[in-house]
Amino acid sequence: MKKILVLIISIVMCISLAACGSSEETAPEVGYANAEEENASADTSGESISDMVDDTAGESEHEIEPEPEEEFPVIGTWKNTGHNAYLRIKEGGEIVVEMVSEFTSTSTVNGVTTSSTSSSITTSSATWSVDGDNFMYNQKAPYAMVVEGGEYKLVGEKTTYVRVGDLDYVIGADSTESEQPAAEAMPYTVGEPIVADGIDMVFTEQGIADDIRVTSKSSGIQITSGPSPEDDKQFVYLKGTLKNTGTTAVWAAIGGKIVIDGYEYDVRVDVINEDGTPASTIDPLDTVIILLYAHVPTELTSSFSEAEMTFGFNNNFENVDITNSDYLFSFEF
Repeated sequence: MKKILVLIISIVMCISLAACGSSEETAPEVGYANAEEENASADTSGESISDMVDDTAGESEHEIEPEPEEEFPVIGTWKNTGHNAYLRIKEGGEIVVEMVSEFTSTSTVNGVTTSSTSSSITTSSATWSVDGDNFMYNQKAPYAMVVEGGEYKLVGEKTTYVRVGDLDYVIGADSTESEQPAAEAMPYTVGEPIVADGIDMVFTEQGIADDIRVTSKSSGIQITSGPSPEDDKQFVYLKGTLKNTGTTAVWAAIGGKIVIDGYEYDVRVDVINEDGTPASTIDPLDTVIILLYAHVPTELTSSFSEAEMTFGFNNNFENVDITNSDYLFSFEF
């Protein structure tokens, strides 16, 4: 019996030892396999970072393209920020310049005061081109083309224009009215009176000068009025007198243009009382000194061959409606 028990115990011990030996032999194999898999995984991830950047750089289905730069809209209407001056910029390098003037006159009859407002539009032409980021006016004056606060602007040294829409009270450059040819102007000669209802005017002097201001003495005080001189410029002008023969005070609403060898300049007007003080309005039966002029570079005035002025009146005067510059004066020197 004892021998049988000893034999059984020996067999059990042998089986136990065999099992332990088997587990010790297989353990290293499992560890080695895991190490290889980890190394392989590490190598694959190391290669895939660079490969992924290269392989996916151009494969995105939603690539972001830079937005195209918006074209600056030169063609259209622009308004001077300081005056009622408009540029109708058209295709083909043409500009129609519109100067809008409004005048209010009042009259009192039997204690009742009434007022009326009239407006006039003086047009002239110019040329334009684009040089880089600059808008060139008459090929000379540069205006920077900028966008500020969502507004398109032409910013010059002395003035700024802002792009605007169509304006009802301004005659558009494309309208049939503005495209109609102006009436043929009547030739004017210095010394010839211009007489109409509300107007009695005559020009007695024409010329080119550095200074055309009028100087007078009133109560011993010297008074000078008129346009200020500028370096390297001269005045091309007509000088005369204007009497308001109407029954109400009026503005001297006169406009036109001066053309010198093809270069165009707007006509400006200065009205001066006979005592030398500036006049804002002309009272009934009052006579004032009147200057029609353009301030022109001496580069042009020193060597020009031909100069002409066209001028006319708006309906601010009682029964005068000369809006198409009905008078033409040719300078002679």
